[in-house]
Amino acid sequence: PVDSNSQGQEIDVYSLGPADTRWTPHGFVTAGRLGAYVAPKLVADDAGNAILAWPCGTCVGANLPMNNAPIHGSRFSAATQAWSAPQQLDPRAAGSNGFVDMSSFDLRMNARGDALLTWAYTENVLGNGTGVGLRIRARQFRHDTLAWGAVTQIAASNVGEHFAPIA
Repeated sequence: PVDSNSQGQEIDVYSLGPADTRWTPHGFVTAGRLGAYVAPKLVADDAGNAILAWPCGTCVGANLPMNNAPIHGSRFSAATQAWSAPQQLDPRAAGSNGFVDMSSFDLRMNARGDALLTWAYTENVLGNGTGVGLRIRARQFRHDTLAWGAVTQIAASNVGEHFAPIA
């Protein structure tokens, strides 16, 4: 991440292959700024494909004082040496006032290129800023279809708000 201004960070990605002598830039991929103090997640498979996920601090629905921002992602293709257009990976129901805890998301990838994104989502935010209806959600990227699957709820709890799912 490159801290470019007081609104957060931008992401520039570079790679260094086994035969390389210099870092190779792979472009700027974010849609909006990152949330403050939140690290993006970058994973790669054995073929050199990669997925980058980040909380978008200036996108619609972001509320940085509440530690809330939509999770966006982009995939790097080793074959084309290009990043896909960023997309929101944590779709929310229309009219929802729920939020994603920016510090709770995780991203993992296996050697084949299948990836799993997990995050904590609070269904309802009360007037005092607390939340109820904590849900752990997941979304899988499949290397054979080169697409993200549907969001799946993998856990639900009304107790506690601050824990991080691990993919």
